[in-house]
Amino acid sequence: MKAQIQGTAEENRNLIDFSSNERRISWLQDLHKGERYYEDNQINQEELELLEDAGMPTFTSNDSTPIIDTMKYFVTANDPRWSATGRGGDDSDVAAVANRLMDYSFEKSDGKMHMGQVALDILTKSKGVLNLFVDSESDRGMGDVMFGSISPEDVYEDPTSRDMFSRDASFIQVARNMAKSSIKLKLPKYAKQIDKASGAPLVGDGGDGSKQTKNDQVAEDAINPVTGQYEDVIPYIETYRKVPVEFVNLMVRDIPSVEEISEMKLEGQVSLEELAMEVDVALQEKEAQLQEAVDSNGMLPARMELEMSKERRRMESQLDQQTEAFASAVEQLKAQIKSIVIRRTEYDDAIKKGLVIKEDILEEIPFYDMRVILECSVGDDTMLYRIDLDYKHYPIIPIPYVYTGNPYPVSAMKYMLGKQDEINKAHQIMIHNATLSSNGQWLITKGSVTDLDAWEDNSTMPGGILEYVYSGPESKPERVQPLPLNNAFYSVVQEGRGQMEYTSGINSGMMGMADVSDRVPFRSLMANDEFGTRKLKSWIQSVFEPALTHAGKVFIDISQHVYKVHKIFRIVKEGGFDEYELNIPLYDKKGDIVGKYLDYETANFDIRVVSGSTFPTNREMRESKYYEYFKDGLIDDIEMIKYTDIEDKEGVIQRKSVNAQLQGKIEDQEQEIKQLKGDNETLERQVVQSRIKINSNAGELETRKDVLQTEAAMKSYRDKTVNEFKAFQDRISLLEKQAGNQNKQNEAQV
Repeated sequence: MKAQIQGTAEENRNLIDFSSNERRISWLQDLHKGERYYEDNQINQEELELLEDAGMPTFTSNDSTPIIDTMKYFVTANDPRWSATGRGGDDSDVAAVANRLMDYSFEKSDGKMHMGQVALDILTKSKGVLNLFVDSESDRGMGDVMFGSISPEDVYEDPTSRDMFSRDASFIQVARNMAKSSIKLKLPKYAKQIDKASGAPLVGDGGDGSKQTKNDQVAEDAINPVTGQYEDVIPYIETYRKVPVEFVNLMVRDIPSVEEISEMKLEGQVSLEELAMEVDVALQEKEAQLQEAVDSNGMLPARMELEMSKERRRMESQLDQQTEAFASAVEQLKAQIKSIVIRRTEYDDAIKKGLVIKEDILEEIPFYDMRVILECSVGDDTMLYRIDLDYKHYPIIPIPYVYTGNPYPVSAMKYMLGKQDEINKAHQIMIHNATLSSNGQWLITKGSVTDLDAWEDNSTMPGGILEYVYSGPESKPERVQPLPLNNAFYSVVQEGRGQMEYTSGINSGMMGMADVSDRVPFRSLMANDEFGTRKLKSWIQSVFEPALTHAGKVFIDISQHVYKVHKIFRIVKEGGFDEYELNIPLYDKKGDIVGKYLDYETANFDIRVVSGSTFPTNREMRESKYYEYFKDGLIDDIEMIKYTDIEDKEGVIQRKSVNAQLQGKIEDQEQEIKQLKGDNETLERQVVQSRIKINSNAGELETRKDVLQTEAAMKSYRDKTVNEFKAFQDRISLLEKQAGNQNKQNEAQV
């Protein structure tokens, strides 16, 4: 929203002058020196003149730039990934889309390029500045939140700030020299004010004469694109300030409209009528069930009457409870309380417009919160606009390398400058000594050489003839040989490089200069990268990742002011893209919008950066690790393929999926065939067993026949024997009887 202009352009310019204190100037000197050394401009003008006068070489041996580039790689190898977590149930769905929204904005604004520049500024200039801003022209005028970077020398912070990311600063300024035509291209609606603006350009502080600052370069090189002539340059100043704003937290009775209550009552009445019908049918079913039991003499009529009475009371109680629950829901809807937070300055207007009904306010809780305003001025006398951004956080995030407790940190390059100078000096001395040895000086008696130019040319030429006038042994020219160079100079270079590697935590192996022959195991090289970057990882975990987490909070803060309407966005990936939606409108039966699904504007998030997301991952080691997981059975082959460098991974996964389905069908058919074969073998065994059983039964019948025949013969023989035995007994009895009679006759005769 726009606010009335309150500050002045002169005040904004004064802030820059007052911020340029001795500590800032000293910091800028280190900043420009670190930048020069990275660009291989490692000899200032004074040193250059001294070396040329002494006839010494002026080249340098740049060992610091490869180290800085390697550190930058480890910091920015991958894009940062943020993780948003919703604070409520509905917020969780929005949070999942918010994660992708940050990826979308990062990709659309070339975030990788800006993040690389920020990392380079951190390492060489001691501080990088990440900027989040709104591009109102993006997405056909719908607007997008974009990531950007700002040169740290263009940022002026409150000197009293003590927060690592200047969150407690009372102001942060971005000021740079710009041609008027460039400013008008940036802000065409203020063209007239820009033409009238005047003021002296910003002067580059902290330079040492070896390289102009960017503000000085712009002041000298600005050209009008229409006329082709040099153009006036004026300061373009953006001043961000935090101001306390009074808010009121209103506890308001949330009374629904008459239509909402009527609709709810209608829905409740329909529900109660349906429940009454269900109760009636249930009673009839119960009565029929009990009557059936009575008719079958399974229950007495008196028991039926008792059970029906109980069932009626239970159903009536259920219906009464549902009626009371509906009435309670209506009353609860009428008694709901919601919290509304508005600015104190908007309070009267909200009451007047009926946005808040004063009689419904139960409690007012006043409080203060900080909000960011933006003032834009050009030159020394022209204020263009003042905007109340309504952000809680500054959209500018300074990220230091070594935080010193103030806005003037220390760079990684500063710790290597001394050793870099030592290496340069040692090389210059060694090369100068070698030059003197091959092209040494001559000690010539005055007058003994008639043509000095010819002598100078021939003295350095292989096979050259040197002529002189002989006037005695003392007239013979004599070559002056330099003193032998101390062997310590040769070790100084190696020791200096080793010390730079030790200071930075980046050794030659991490730059690809290690011995990668078969003598060095692959895992040893990976362990070297893992453990050798502990110093850098410590800074990433304690400074860089907290800064990215804060950047995520700033993104949410800004984006909730931008993405208020339905938005569809896409994220390109391998083999296609993923599509997401926000603020999906919800319609009622009449076609009116009654709300939004995935309402981004009102959602609440907790956000953090995924730890280690920017750090490089070794693909070969990752593939090896996931292959081991696959062999151990922890994952399937589809999951393993996701982490390989196969070009057509999606196609391979799809084909494997189809093949897996076909293989599954084949296995099912093989299993079915196997089962049929088993059934067939079972049937064959049953047939054989049946035949055996039949044969066995036939044998049993024959055996049984023989047994029966034997038993019949034995019975016949037994009966015959018994008969014969009885006949024998009868004969014996007869003989005994005859013997007794004979005895009686004999006795009688006697």
